[in-house]
Formats: sequence, structure tokens, C-alpha cells
Amino acid sequence: MLNRNPRETARSTHDPARSASRSRVVCTLLVGLLLTPSLCAQIGLDEPVINQVETADITQKLGATVDPALVFTDETGREVPLSRYFDGTRPVILNMAYFSCPVLCNLVTNGVVEAVRGMEGLDGWVVGDQYRVLTVSIDPRDTAAMARGRKDDLVEQLGSEAARTGWPILTGRVPAIRALADSVGFGYEWSDYQEEYAHGSAIILLSPEGKVTRYLSGIAYDPKVLRLSLVEASEGKVGTLTDHIFLRCFYYDPETGTYGVRLAWITMRVGGVCTVTAMCAAFFFMSRNRREALAARAGDQDER
Repeated sequence: MLNRNPRETARSTHDPARSASRSRVVCTLLVGLLLTPSLCAQIGLDEPVINQVETADITQKLGATVDPALVFTDETGREVPLSRYFDGTRPVILNMAYFSCPVLCNLVTNGVVEAVRGMEGLDGWVVGDQYRVLTVSIDPRDTAAMARGRKDDLVEQLGSEAARTGWPILTGRVPAIRALADSVGFGYEWSDYQEEYAHGSAIILLSPEGKVTRYLSGIAYDPKVLRLSLVEASEGKVGTLTDHIFLRCFYYDPETGTYGVRLAWITMRVGGVCTVTAMCAAFFFMSRNRREALAARAGDQDER
């Protein structure tokens, strides 16, 4: 029996239908690549939408200060300067949101509500006493009446009238909203395709003077971490002695969202204490030996 050449065998087993099927697949892929831009535009992934999402990020501006002269409208319809909410004593949790947000704003606000409850149950911290929460709408279409409705919902959720004064909700005009958002690095952009605002999820902690001190990202906030962050934000104006000692030994890690030990700080302090102790001990023993030597010399002279 003669052995056929492998190439001849491959040609002899060639399936025309199979080749046609492969050709159709290749053509489909090519057409898909050509149509990709239009398809992306139809499903909302065109370049303008991508750019909107990119500009809706949160840029940390630690140390920046909000403009106290910015004017907003409170739940009663009165125009109030931002300075009204920074009394030089209580730190502020800033929550940028808007009332018609379908999902994210509600999740962030609910996360703050749970943290406020947790702090009250943990250490007796009540919103409006040791700190304030300030919600500012990024949507100029939101009104004072809508803000009042939100305030009623918050009071019901918290089960406390403390939120009436301790958690103001403000609306405003575009220039003031944009100025405040830019000052704290809160990016947001209106999406014509989605018909909603694209924005990040975070709360921003401000000192009693309005200085940015901390960003807590996500939609859930550990009450212990939030409380210690408020103590730090207050710059010593609230919190116990134990809190301030703790914060000297621990630091906030933004990657883990928890406090870690300041190993370098503790090592330096322990080293310094040990050095001072050793020096004091050496001085004490040297002084004692010198006194003993002088006493012995004086005794010898008396015997003579």
C-alpha cells in the first residue's frame, strides 16, 4: 500500500462547507469592528460619555478650605452663607448628592445614617452636638421643598429630632454648587444620554473652620473610624483624652479604611524615653558614687 503525502491528504479531506462557514465568521467580525463606534454610541459608551465619567471622579484636596461666603438655600427657603455651618467648634461631614439620583446618592446617605446611628449607640455622639452632617445638592433643579421632604425622611430614619438642626440640607445655584464641589475635589457631570449626574461616592470631613481633613470613600462607613476621623478633623476640639492618645499612636490608612499603628512614631518615642531613662540612671549612679567617694575621703581625713 502506498502512503499518501500529508498535503495531498489534507486537500483530499477539505470541506467546502466548513470553509464557507469560517469565511462568514471572519466577515461578521470585520463588519462588527467597522460598526463598533456606532454601536458604542447607541449603548452610551461613546467618547463624550466616557469623558463625562472620567471628569466625575473625586480628587482629594486635603488642606483645602471651602469658601464660607458661598450662598445656598436651606430647607425653609432662606438664603444662608456656608459660614453658618462652620462654628469653629464642631467638625462637619459633607455629603454631596442630589434628590433624584436613582441609586448611588441614596446608598451614600443611608451609609451615613447607619454610621450616625452607630456613633450614637457606641459613644453617645449625637449629630448636632459633637459634629454636623451637611448635605448639599449638586442639582440646581432641586428645591427647598424637596429638601424639607428629605429632612423629614432623615428624622424618621434616625428616630431623633436632632437631625432637624444637626443635619441641614441645602440647595443652590450652579455657581455656588460648582465652586463648593471644586474646592473639595468632588467631580460631577451631567450625562445627556443617561439623563442623570455621573459622580463618585465618598463623604468629605471638614474641620470646624471648613478645611478638608479626610475622605471616606464607598457607601458604608465604620462608626469607629468615622468617629476618630471627626476627632482628628476637630483638631482637638472634640473627643476624649483617650481619643487623642490613640490618635498619637495610630494613623488612618486610606487603602484599608482603618487605623494602623504608627510604628516609627512609637519606636522614636520609646527610644527617646529609653535614652532619657538611661541618661538619668547613669547620672544618678555617677552622682551617688561621687557622694560616696567624697564621704569616704572625708572619713579618712577625720581619722587622721
